[in-house]
Amino acid sequence: MDDFAEFASSWKERLDRKGERRTVPNIVYENVRFVLVGDHVQRLEPQKTPIDFLIGYVCTCFGKEWAEQELAKPQEQSHPFIDWYRKMRDYQREVQEQQAGPQDHVVAPASNPMRALVQLAWDLMLLENHAEIQDRLLTRLRDRQKFQGARHEVFAASLLVMAGFELTVVDETDNKRKHPEYIAKFRRTGEEIAVEAKSKHRIGILAAEGTAPRDPDRLRLQRLLEDAFAKAEDITLPLLVFVDLNVPAMGAPTPDATWINEITEDIQKALPVNANGKDPFAALVVSNQPYQRAANDEPRYQHECHLVISKKPKMGVRDAACLMALREASFKYANVPRTWEEM
Repeated sequence: MDDFAEFASSWKERLDRKGERRTVPNIVYENVRFVLVGDHVQRLEPQKTPIDFLIGYVCTCFGKEWAEQELAKPQEQSHPFIDWYRKMRDYQREVQEQQAGPQDHVVAPASNPMRALVQLAWDLMLLENHAEIQDRLLTRLRDRQKFQGARHEVFAASLLVMAGFELTVVDETDNKRKHPEYIAKFRRTGEEIAVEAKSKHRIGILAAEGTAPRDPDRLRLQRLLEDAFAKAEDITLPLLVFVDLNVPAMGAPTPDATWINEITEDIQKALPVNANGKDPFAALVVSNQPYQRAANDEPRYQHECHLVISKKPKMGVRDAACLMALREASFKYANVPRTWEEM
């Protein structure tokens, strides 16, 4: 009982430090695992794994009624989340058949669709203490046509939370000026930056109409970057831009990598005519999640991320500590906990 009382006390302490929680408090008490989710407690069978918990959590976020409606739709109208879920269940059944036996759980590496679903679950979990942002994003995530852009915003927000930022949603009712997605405040130094997130839509991928080519000929980011850089005109803070490539696996971001050179070229092409030698952004986070578009039987892909820090920003950060924290978080981003001790 003392252990449970101590754990309950830690819940209140974590909730009082709203926005700082980056772990999921949990404990087994009288053969029940108690898990703190936001400001409420969830009960699980003790043999359930963190992955079981996260799958259940993200399904609850989307809602049972919504899921039933989406599952009833034809395959060609399938929502990306439902598509991941179906493929994950197919993979789980296949693994269970291969490992038939009395065990409660089977062990196998996560397939690409399963990883996509679990990563989304973990990202949303990290936003539990940012309810306004999570609710706003979930509304868009449920919309098939808005899912891709919203998914990238979830990535951006969760990475910022991991890096130690507090997020504030910007009031977009003022139509007289351009607005970023968020204002992010680095807790350690108080530095504030404006955050803009852009995702490249590609034919046939994540509900975009058409048949996807196996390999895109170019990244073609210029117009996307132009839209993002235009936000700097009305912003009085350093601008941090997140860009989602939405392409097959690109490989390590080495200086001579083709995709790194293409990004550099597109940045130069997207700079405003009146830039006066200054970049409109302080930093740019380029990411790619190839497992979101891959099948169960494809190689298991890794998250790819590259941070571009401007050497000549129109408005730079006062202290590079916030960008270094962001870089460190990007290295750890895809490390979803596999054990309860890691949560």
